[in-house]
This record gives sequence, C-alpha cells and structure tokens, in this order.
Amino acid sequence: MGRHLERREGTMIKTHKKLLIVTSIIILLPTVAGLILWDRLPQEVPTHWGFNGQPDDYASREVAVFLLPLLMLAVQWLCVLAETFATKNKHQNPKLLGLVLWICPLISTVCMTGVYAWALGYTFPVERVIIPVLGILFCIIGNYMPKCRPNRTMGIRIPWTMLNEATWVAAHRLTGWIWTLGGILILPCALLPHPYLFWCFLGIVLVMTLVPIVYSAIHYYRNR
Repeated sequence: MGRHLERREGTMIKTHKKLLIVTSIIILLPTVAGLILWDRLPQEVPTHWGFNGQPDDYASREVAVFLLPLLMLAVQWLCVLAETFATKNKHQNPKLLGLVLWICPLISTVCMTGVYAWALGYTFPVERVIIPVLGILFCIIGNYMPKCRPNRTMGIRIPWTMLNEATWVAAHRLTGWIWTLGGILILPCALLPHPYLFWCFLGIVLVMTLVPIVYSAIHYYRNR
C-alpha cells in the first residue's frame, strides 16, 4: 500500500511540487490584493457579468476577497488529487499535467482583477480578456492533446475511447487539431459586440466538444 501511494504521489505532487506551490500562491494573490484594497472596497462587489458585459450579481467583499480565491484553490487541488490517485495516469505527459496547473491561476487572476476594478469604479472588460486567454489555452492544450495517453482524469473520457486505445489515439489526434483551430477562432470573438461575442465563443466551444465525441463514436463502431 505504501509503495503504491508513493508511486501515485510521484505522478503529480512530487513531479510538479515547485509549480504547485507557485500556482497556489498565484491563486491566493487576489486575497492579498483585497486586503490591501479593503478600506476602498464597497460592502458589496460584482461577482458575475451578464451577456451585456455589465455586472448582474453581487456578493459581500468578505466572500469576494476570501472565499472566491479559496474556491479556486480547492478546485486546483481537487484536480491534483484526482490525478495523483488515478493509477493509470502514472505515464501521462508531464508537460500536459504542468500546463493544466496554470488554468485556475489564470482564471483567478483575470476574474478577480475584474471584480476589484468594477468595485473601485473602473470599467474592466472581463469577458474581453478571459475569452482570448481561454483561446490561447485551447491552442496550447490542443498542441499536447495528441500526446495525451489513456487515463481516468484527462482528455476525451467517454465509454468508447476508454474501451479502445486505437479510438482514444485517433480521437485525441483530431481533438488536437480541432482545439488548436478553435482556440485561434476564439481570439477575435473578444472584438465582437455584446452579446455576439458570447454566442460566438459558446458556438465554437460546442463544436470543439461535439466533433471529437461524434468522431470517436464512429471510429469505435467501425473498428471494434
């Protein structure tokens, strides 16, 4: 049991120990910024934006400063633990695993910058920043998708890809191309007026999601 646990820990936590520390600190930096700005922040701050780019939901500054970054940190570590205890992932591409660790820090930084900016009376176009960031992430992840090996936590994990390694490989090769192209197409969405930028973004993501699923199903049933 001890040997198995040690081998699992080596998958993510030991391999990316320094990166985990750095990304966890970055996720919590908005809390430090919130404490510095505490006296200038109103009692309620915006935490959600509608399709028109305007805040449509608010929370107390305590929730924004402390709870939101902690939630992002919890998501980060839940993903890490899921990866650590997935025994099939011990041979996963380390660059792909390291890349995934930057998703929560980027989202936390951009979103909390928007929260504080709006709370202080500045107009910060969160959607016009986060959409290109996600587009770039899709491009980068798409580049590594073909190298993603069968596992229990990452990739296109549906019944037919998990049952057939050839289907997994074919699906992730296609996904790499689709996500890279989709990421590029997402970038100019940020320049569109409201609400079209959201519909354009969601439409591209929907295609990026459905095409690999449909393709992998066809591949599986043709080759089983």
